[in-house]
Amino acid sequence: MPFGANIPWVWSLSSFYVALVICLFSLLQLLEEKPSSHILGFRLRWPAFFFGLVIAWGCSQGMTSLFAFAENPIWNLSRNFLEQEFPHLISVDAFETFDAIMKLITSAGIFWLAANFSVDEKRAKLSLQFFVILSFVYSSYGVFVFLGGINKIIWFEKIYYLNDLTSTFVNRNSYATYAGLGLIASFAMFVQITRKYAISGLNLRQATIRIMANETYRFWIPVLGMLMNASALLLTHSRAGAICTLAGLGVGVYFLRVSSYIPVQFTKWMAISVAIGIAAIFLLSGGDLVQRFDYFDRDLSWRTSLYSRIWEGIKTAPLTGFGFGTFMQGFRLFNDPDTAWATWGFAHNVYLELMFTLGIAASFFLILAIFIIVAQIVFGIKKRRRGKIYPIMGLSIVVLVGLHSIFDFSVQIPAVGWTFSFLLGVAWAQSWSRRREVFSKC
Repeated sequence: MPFGANIPWVWSLSSFYVALVICLFSLLQLLEEKPSSHILGFRLRWPAFFFGLVIAWGCSQGMTSLFAFAENPIWNLSRNFLEQEFPHLISVDAFETFDAIMKLITSAGIFWLAANFSVDEKRAKLSLQFFVILSFVYSSYGVFVFLGGINKIIWFEKIYYLNDLTSTFVNRNSYATYAGLGLIASFAMFVQITRKYAISGLNLRQATIRIMANETYRFWIPVLGMLMNASALLLTHSRAGAICTLAGLGVGVYFLRVSSYIPVQFTKWMAISVAIGIAAIFLLSGGDLVQRFDYFDRDLSWRTSLYSRIWEGIKTAPLTGFGFGTFMQGFRLFNDPDTAWATWGFAHNVYLELMFTLGIAASFFLILAIFIIVAQIVFGIKKRRRGKIYPIMGLSIVVLVGLHSIFDFSVQIPAVGWTFSFLLGVAWAQSWSRRREVFSKC
């Protein structure tokens, strides 16, 4: 909860908790006659293989003398300059490298647990509802403290982004991605509830009456989730966050339409209703967001300078990298007058940072592992019928996070990265056949 889990004691405790749950889950699976982990493990063999290569390489970067011939030049310079002995490491900071590996393994663990839990469609529905409620709580808190002029993040004094909504996060862009995930999940739950009335042949008026009579409690959860997350997203004043979320929603609506998951007439009314809602929220809280586009040229200038210096660093160590999680330490070697005005803890481009820290080959393997998972989700949109909303949601959040990663580092904040892994695990599990069909084939 504090700072999007982006402080050591929070992510360390969270990592320990996830490891503990995995151990308990593994013990329970041993007692199952037909454990889901056996089937899902087989399906994940290729993503797990490439992910394992990345973890192995990251560990190698932080291990003394394992690849002494490829050590980072900074260690040799330090020996000559300080006349002291230093370890032969690829990583410029082994502690930060192993810390980053721990967070990445935690993301994989969350994906694994979410996928196993959500093989059954009823549990997938529960997972989706859980996150929609959670995102609503975070957004409600953020809107409350923002409109109330309370410059605090829970019990801590708020120092940065005093005029922007950040909820329990520090950075507005990171929370914008989280709110975007909440908005897409809320929309998916809304579609899931209204679909059974839409396909029954009822018109819009009849369907609305039935929903209000039979689904009052469940119906208002996604509606309030959409309204509150959209408001919070706009009040972050994050340009990339808003645009990437709209792109993700656009992809979701497109696949709802082409896959005939809901009737065409309902798709039109749904699109109109969402557009009206977004327009109303934008008129109420989107003025400052529009003003931020006036700074586009200035931001483009510093990003161009930053990215060019990062590329110089990548060319210096294209295969070995400077050590996973060590961007801030490694980039100091490539700072110039155009970028020296700030301390760069992140590259503001996840893909460039991966190449800078892991090397090009390991970065490719990590992206390939995710790509294989996403490919199955796309296939699930085509193949599934009743549970199609989950892979559609999965593709939408991939578009949101994938696009935003070009401009920012939101997915590197644990709360965002772990939430993305959770939702991706649910979507991936539901992109395959239903549980009883799976086990009947085994």
